[in-house]
Amino acid sequence: MISHEHKAIFIHIPKNAGMSIEKALGGNLKRIHRGPNRGKHGTPNDKKYKKTWKNLDYFKFCFVRNPFDRVVSAYEYDHKMSFVKGYAMRKKGADTARRLKVRSLGKEGFNIFIESFYKKMKKKAPPVWYKRQQFWIRNFKYDFIGRVENIDKDFQIVCDELGIENKLEKINTSDRSYYKEYYNEKSISIISDYYSKDIQRFNYSF
Repeated sequence: MISHEHKAIFIHIPKNAGMSIEKALGGNLKRIHRGPNRGKHGTPNDKKYKKTWKNLDYFKFCFVRNPFDRVVSAYEYDHKMSFVKGYAMRKKGADTARRLKVRSLGKEGFNIFIESFYKKMKKKAPPVWYKRQQFWIRNFKYDFIGRVENIDKDFQIVCDELGIENKLEKINTSDRSYYKEYYNEKSISIISDYYSKDIQRFNYSF
């Protein structure tokens, strides 16, 4: 999202409270989230951002999240979307088969999903909700990288920088348990390995 009003660029990493942040910055969520995921969750290198990213007057930020928690959020999001008609569950949609599988497994099947899903991801790129956060961060020069775990405090830092007063409201949430309740030892190992760069860079742990 680019806010010319606030001179800010927010890179929306999926499942990191992005819609709440976009709304707080005055974004039109229906317009922002219309179209392919690439447009909603672009990187600073995308055409949409590339020119403005070079403008030193714009405050550039994003939020990261503990990968163990983020994967649970993505899984629960797939489960919720599996019951939504239309774009989320198109007959030939790339995400439909995965979401039907998640629906059939439910919360108790999380570890079964992790084992089979990430085995396939060794040979192909994951869907946007399951990508490593390094995909959006890499060596791009952000002014601030906040953490979902400290979201209220860190978003206040953003507001102070932009000279605005606003609070976040919860949007697009899932009804779920604490993330540690989902995992067994094998799935902890799988996620630790797959997201090792995210975990190391931001000092996360299970």
